[in-house]
Amino acid sequence: MKKLSSRLLIFLLTGGCLFSCSGGRQEQEKQQPTPQKGTEPSTLTLSGTKNYSAEPQDFTLSITCDVSWDVTLADASWAKLVSKKSTGENSGEAVISLSMNRTQDVRKQTVTLKAGSKTLGFEIEQAGLSSILDKESVIINGTASTPLLVKLKSAWALSVTEGADWLSVSPAEGDGSNPVMVQITPADGNVNVGDRSGSVELAVGGETLRIPVLQGQTDAIVVAVSQYALDGREQDQIVPTKTNVSYSVRIPSESSWISHVTAPDTKALNKQDVVLHLDSNTTGKVRTGTVFFEKDTVSRAVVLRQAPYSSLLETTTPGVYDPNGETFTYRPGTDQIAIGIRNGSRYYKLIDPELLQVFCMSGLPVQDPQLCDSFEIILRRETVLEGPVFNNTTPVTVIGISDHRLWLITEQGGVIILNK
Repeated sequence: MKKLSSRLLIFLLTGGCLFSCSGGRQEQEKQQPTPQKGTEPSTLTLSGTKNYSAEPQDFTLSITCDVSWDVTLADASWAKLVSKKSTGENSGEAVISLSMNRTQDVRKQTVTLKAGSKTLGFEIEQAGLSSILDKESVIINGTASTPLLVKLKSAWALSVTEGADWLSVSPAEGDGSNPVMVQITPADGNVNVGDRSGSVELAVGGETLRIPVLQGQTDAIVVAVSQYALDGREQDQIVPTKTNVSYSVRIPSESSWISHVTAPDTKALNKQDVVLHLDSNTTGKVRTGTVFFEKDTVSRAVVLRQAPYSSLLETTTPGVYDPNGETFTYRPGTDQIAIGIRNGSRYYKLIDPELLQVFCMSGLPVQDPQLCDSFEIILRRETVLEGPVFNNTTPVTVIGISDHRLWLITEQGGVIILNK
């Protein structure tokens, strides 16, 4: 009995010890942390293109990772994460969108891939504006076109947003397959006061870029009338000009009988009347003088031809005068004014001045007789007793001009005075 009790006691003691020791090891194992399966990657890569042009665009980065991952951007002001997704077992991709780089500076961006406790950085660069345009503003000189090289790789369009009345572009669009040389062309050389500005707008990838255009002023001196035929009296002659610069009036020494009365004072494309004074021509022959209007490389010349002075210029009564100075008076007719001139058996009539044809032989405008130095007067001549009535063309030269009168001299020396 004692032996049985001893054995039972030993068994109980031994079993209790075993139970107690086993429970202690299990508790110890619970207290030791063990990694959870699938939280740390065994492979982690991020790949793609690192360098991009300034144009707005989307691009894709490829990801290799066998656990859950995430992508973030360091600077979200000009780049944004469009999407991130798994594309298969242990692979994925992130789509990133870049806005247009409107400066000439290169800008950088860090894309970070994180999985578990590991991170991986990927740096990208976006080039400045010169990567898509050869200039960020356009300067035009004179009437010549200025080229603008467009180097975009996607479809684009170009339009005039300011200055459409004087500015054009061609071609105005492209598909991005090749660089395109766009010609920006002014309608004229800009003879306005000062420079003028406009702009063109580039549209690409849902964004627009304003490109300033500046056209410099072209110095201009416009002289509408470059030749004057004047009588021999002392007089002032007004020369109308239009200019956008301050110019000088130069009179060569051989034209010393001409003097400059008024000084030009202009800095606008305005009308400017320059008054020239001519001395009386007592040389007995026609003389010619030239006056120059100048500013740097811009020069305009005005030629003045002055007939010799004639005492007949003091006679202001309209009529026809023979070389000896004998005068003839008007004799009113029904539809014409007749001049009673007896020359042998011939009888002359001057057509009604309103019907009188005056032809300018030099090709200058008929409306202003001052522009001409040679005219033709149409006289009607008929015999007293017999013969047909016919028109006779008589060449004449201007020897005098006033506000109301025109003095003409024929080849034979006769003088005709007409109301203008």
